[in-house]
Amino acid sequence: MIPHRLPDWQIEWLDFERVSTQAPKHQNGSDIDIAGDVRAACKSELPYPAPRIGRYFVRCRTCGKTAVVTTAGRVDDPRSLRMACRMNGAF
Repeated sequence: MIPHRLPDWQIEWLDFERVSTQAPKHQNGSDIDIAGDVRAACKSELPYPAPRIGRYFVRCRTCGKTAVVTTAGRVDDPRSLRMACRMNGAF
C-alpha cells in the first residue's frame, strides 16, 4: 500500500458564461464524496465558490482518476471533493 500523501490534482474549470437564477439549496458549500465506503481515498479543496455556472474537471496526477463536478456560482457550490484512489487498491 502506498503511504498517504496530499492529493496532486489538476483542477480546471469550464465557464458556461451564465449566471444562476435559482436560489441556493443550502449555505456554506457542499462536500462531494464519490469514494463512498472506500477507505483508500483522497480529499482536496476546490476553488470556492465558482464565479458562474460551469464544471470542474478534476484529475489525479498520481493515479489518473478523473471526475467532473458542476458549479452554479452560488454559496451551495462544491468546496471539496473526495474520491477513491486507484494506487491504494480501490479499483
